[in-house]
Amino acid sequence: MDYLETKRLAFPRLFFLSNEDLLDILSHSKDANCVQPHLRKCFANIFHLHIAKTPVEVVTSMQSVEGEIVNFPKTVRPRGMVEQWLTSVEQAMYDAVKHHLKLGLSDIKTADYINWILQHPGQVVLTISQVIYTRQVNDKFDPQSTETDTALIQIRDQMITTINNVCSLVFSNIEQSKLLTVEALLTLQVHWRDIFEMLIKLHIRDKSDFEWQKHLRYDWSDKETNFQILQGDASFPYGYEYLGCSSRLVVTPLTDRCYLTLTGAIKLNLGGAPSGPAGTGKTETVKDLSKSFGKLCLVFNCSDELDHKTLGKMFSGLAQSGSWCCFDEFNRIDVEVLSVVAQQLLTIKTAKDAHAQRFTFDGREIKMNLTCGFFVTMNPTYSGRFELPDNLKPMFRPIAMMIPHYALIGEVILFSVGFTSAKVLATKIVYLYNLSNSQLSQQDHYDFGMRAIKAVLLMAGEIKRSHVNDPDLTNEQSEEGIMLQALVESNLPKLLKEDSILFLGILRDLFPQADKSLHEHGNIQQAIKRAIKDLNYEYWPTQADKALQLYNQIVLRHGTMLVGGAGGGKTVVRNILQKALTFLSNIGKEGSQNRITRSATVDVTVLNPKSMQITELYGAINSDTLEFSDGMFASVMRSYSKTHESQMTTEKSEHHADHWQWLVLDGPIDTLWVENLNTLLDDSKILCLANGERIGMSGHTRILFEVDSLVNASPATVSRCAMVYLDPVDLGYKPFLNQWYRCKLPNTLSQSAIEFLRELMDFSLDKGFTFLSELKDPWHMPVSKVNVLQTLCYLLSTFLNYLDKHGGFGEDDQRLTAAAGNNPPTTSGSKYYTPSEELVVYIINDKKQYYLQKNPKNLRQCFIRIYIFCYVWSFGGGLKREDNFEDDNLINQKEQVKIDRDPITQEFDTFVRELFSSNVNYAVYLPPDSRMIYDYMIDLNTFVYHEWESLVPKTEQLIKSENSQTVIPTVDIIRYSFLITALLMHKKPVLLTGNSGVGKTLLIEAMLRSLTLPDGNFVRPGTILGDILQYNATKSSTTTKLVQTTDLPVENTEGGGK
Repeated sequence: MDYLETKRLAFPRLFFLSNEDLLDILSHSKDANCVQPHLRKCFANIFHLHIAKTPVEVVTSMQSVEGEIVNFPKTVRPRGMVEQWLTSVEQAMYDAVKHHLKLGLSDIKTADYINWILQHPGQVVLTISQVIYTRQVNDKFDPQSTETDTALIQIRDQMITTINNVCSLVFSNIEQSKLLTVEALLTLQVHWRDIFEMLIKLHIRDKSDFEWQKHLRYDWSDKETNFQILQGDASFPYGYEYLGCSSRLVVTPLTDRCYLTLTGAIKLNLGGAPSGPAGTGKTETVKDLSKSFGKLCLVFNCSDELDHKTLGKMFSGLAQSGSWCCFDEFNRIDVEVLSVVAQQLLTIKTAKDAHAQRFTFDGREIKMNLTCGFFVTMNPTYSGRFELPDNLKPMFRPIAMMIPHYALIGEVILFSVGFTSAKVLATKIVYLYNLSNSQLSQQDHYDFGMRAIKAVLLMAGEIKRSHVNDPDLTNEQSEEGIMLQALVESNLPKLLKEDSILFLGILRDLFPQADKSLHEHGNIQQAIKRAIKDLNYEYWPTQADKALQLYNQIVLRHGTMLVGGAGGGKTVVRNILQKALTFLSNIGKEGSQNRITRSATVDVTVLNPKSMQITELYGAINSDTLEFSDGMFASVMRSYSKTHESQMTTEKSEHHADHWQWLVLDGPIDTLWVENLNTLLDDSKILCLANGERIGMSGHTRILFEVDSLVNASPATVSRCAMVYLDPVDLGYKPFLNQWYRCKLPNTLSQSAIEFLRELMDFSLDKGFTFLSELKDPWHMPVSKVNVLQTLCYLLSTFLNYLDKHGGFGEDDQRLTAAAGNNPPTTSGSKYYTPSEELVVYIINDKKQYYLQKNPKNLRQCFIRIYIFCYVWSFGGGLKREDNFEDDNLINQKEQVKIDRDPITQEFDTFVRELFSSNVNYAVYLPPDSRMIYDYMIDLNTFVYHEWESLVPKTEQLIKSENSQTVIPTVDIIRYSFLITALLMHKKPVLLTGNSGVGKTLLIEAMLRSLTLPDGNFVRPGTILGDILQYNATKSSTTTKLVQTTDLPVENTEGGGK
């Protein structure tokens, strides 16, 4: 540990790396490229260092994430200890930024402004432009002159002309990094235009007036040869951190007040503490202020897993490097840790107050960089938050961030992406979202805040750029049509059906003249159709639409939630889009070059976050050894990050879109684990771990959630993600049923038999679902329609597959086995047949051993009885009911004990009998009504009903047999064993529900013990399947055989359940 500490003290930015990352660098220190994967964790926007061999290795330039390359004035030799030459790289970065800033300031005096923008790095363009605007205003101020207003009007008019000229670059053929610079420049220019208009309106003539002093201003000091940032009476040196072509925040009055508070705190050597609801710009304001100062600002998402040692390591690095850090959700840290943090921050503040060059921190003397800064963001109203200790509160200046200026932000963003009617459209959007928030139903997954508005605006910009060659691009109706499409594609996926009708009605009122259908999705729609066919799914228009909606969301947002109850098709929609993306490269490229529209591979990792502890999900530090144990989620994210970095270094940028990475979190959401992802899901795109490690997310990684409800999620989580709502009612059960007809039935089953199955289903399904919906609290746990239908189909498959392998469906079949039953057909017209053991020898030498081979015309009747049996257990198997006592000849020799039937099961019994009795073709095949319909099974050798009780040995027989089994066979044990085994045989999971003490665990344990026993799932005497499906063949078995049967032997075969 002391060895790593020595390296970090030599280059303080190494404090921002975890021990594992630092060891990775040091273990490959002879290779200069070993630092490349970790540069973004140490620098604001250095993604890659260009290392040339001339003939020795030298670092010649740095490259940002956006692809911008800035040359170093003096090359750096990457030799010796890695921490030493990294210090040289840091100084070369400072020198390069300062050199290009001075060069840009010199060139702007003579060069054409548009050409000047395209010739200089983005950071230079933004900074020098603001220096010029500050100088222009200061030069025109004259308290004694009456011409100040006229001069400011001229500056304002020049600014408007400049903005229009710069706006034309948005749709010109320029590289991506320059386009991002232009958008950021437009954002700042609109702010400066508003400042000029404010100065004119208030007749400000003195540069010392507060209305001018309260804004951030830039200046170049010839005396100190340094750029400075001014606000109020405070002055700060520019940091010269390379920022690349990063975006800038829209400055509103709320932002100005926050800037003023934060700069005042920095002047007093304090920290800043913005607090407020989600989506108000707390973290982004701190980050944007750091860009204005030219500083590195780390964003770290706090959790209750953080300890004072990890935080102390970060504080040490910040104090020595002069960097900033914004601790997001700071009040999630435990109070005990916060108390120690207060002492650590007080130590740093004391050193800054004394302008110390070195100071003692956590028992070690370190150097002090006075430009370091500490900021925290908080939302006190959310659960799991703590109030800051009294000794920590004085370390920060608080600022409340409540309601953003939606209209102004929308106007500026639209203007920066090329909309000419930005103000009108922004007003309509804000009005629409206010109406939606008040008029639509209140749902946990709805969010109509600033993040939702921003997503719509960015989507509108992408659509507009995709129509750059449209001659009517600037037409107001055309821009309204673009905005209409963006609003529909962003909001419709998350709305309930009844809310979508109201939402579309509001849209029609706000955009009555808008052009529609400007942006088509032909390629992705073709890919989705092909994917559905390739996956052997049933094409369903609503499901295909949801796959398209999911695509639209993941293109623009890196966090997306698939919300809806079980059976809504969340996983199916994800699988469809996953497959469709692999087809896009073959179908062709669609839309704007900025949209990721083609991919050859989609890596998918699925985790259930609630199946593990939070420490297993994200990792934890061992308090004794201080070693970090990695978590599942963290491990996957790190793997994805490394894969992307290797691709960036080995492939051309145009091929990066060929590889998607999806991390799917399939399970319930709650604040205990999901809020650790806040910085990952917002614009920071960083996963923060308890050991201080920060894992960045690539542009092609997506976090997908599959969840039934967001009732336990905070607004902070909801606002960070796109939503796609899938209602099980919209999908229904027919897609599953149609696929089952098409793919899951035996190939030997005739078309007429399949049509008859359809007839039975059409006759009974909706009636059964209606009956269940009318019951009050019928389930031990909620069950969807699709769950009921799946159980029905799986049970039917068990019987049909058995018939297919044992005689077929009415034609001669050579697939005969010695274990087959030899049973006669039922007596004509008889509904109920009690077998006789003497009849076992019936036609024992007959070649046609199976019932349907001997009675092919009875297929319809057999199907009805099988269907009724499966219908009873799929629709009624999960209903609440009371167990009836079995009649026993030892216990009840003299009198019959009368047991009251449970109202729900009695009602279901009546319903089933009335349902199938209502059709004269089905009524004759019902079991007798002397018992509940649950009490009967079917013998497939005779296709007659038998009581389950006939398989239960009487008490006297069990006593005589000296049975030592731990599970005594009862009616319930036998029938539930059969049903469970039948489902497991088809590899279908089974969930047992019921009150405590009814034997669920005992039944499962018995089945687990039986997995190693012979015979297992094979349909032969001595197994639960054989003794029931071949009832007459085993009726003469001994009592011992019956007892063994109920011990649930299930063999772990290739075709069986596991």
